Amino acid sequence: MQHELLAARAFRIEHIYFLVVLNKPVRFQLCQASLEDLSNEHGPMAEEDAFRWLRQACLGVQALHASGVIHRDLKPSNCLVDEEGMLRLCDFGWACSESDALKGQCGTPAYSPPETAIENGSEVHTTKVDVYGLAATLQHLLLGRVPEGRNDFPKGLSADTHELLAELMEADADARPSVDELLSRPQLQENIVEQLWNQWRSLFTTVTPFFATKHQRHIPDGSVDVSCGLGGIY
Repeated sequence: MQHELLAARAFRIEHIYFLVVLNKPVRFQLCQASLEDLSNEHGPMAEEDAFRWLRQACLGVQALHASGVIHRDLKPSNCLVDEEGMLRLCDFGWACSESDALKGQCGTPAYSPPETAIENGSEVHTTKVDVYGLAATLQHLLLGRVPEGRNDFPKGLSADTHELLAELMEADADARPSVDELLSRPQLQENIVEQLWNQWRSLFTTVTPFFATKHQRHIPDGSVDVSCGLGGIY
């Protein structure tokens, strides 16, 4: 059965847009680029820059997992960047509740772990599916292109990053760290400048929702134009 809106949640989580629309192109008024677009335009990223984006993605995934949701299709094109440079997760077409205990094939092959690559697989999907997707997204940013397997690394990659990627992309899902454990790794620690900026921004965004309005309007080409306000989920 087709539904125009497949996933929508009534709670507010920064770094996430719960919007999946079928059969209509969706245009985010303030989110006009994805990490895939940035990678295509600028090529391979420095490790420090790639980890900065990965940290934001991890924060969104952390909130998802805390609410019992698995995305199951994390990749650069599903990571939008808003006008403030904040990353937003989108496209929940493969999302499920961990309690659903789903098995089988899902997601996008280049970013999917072994347990989701087999159509009639017997392994239950857990939050570790998303950990693999986060790693493959980082791999893409470092390579500047779609990765060609979990052993596809750019030349000159630091030993620490190589080791981390190998751990995140373990074939055994249980051997991968959780997103909470990933966020505790040195490469993903927030520096003091970022801490101060995010503290200021969180103060600002607690006020703006009372004044910001979200709206949807039809535009001439028949697509749906969706405004994305600060910290909102649409």
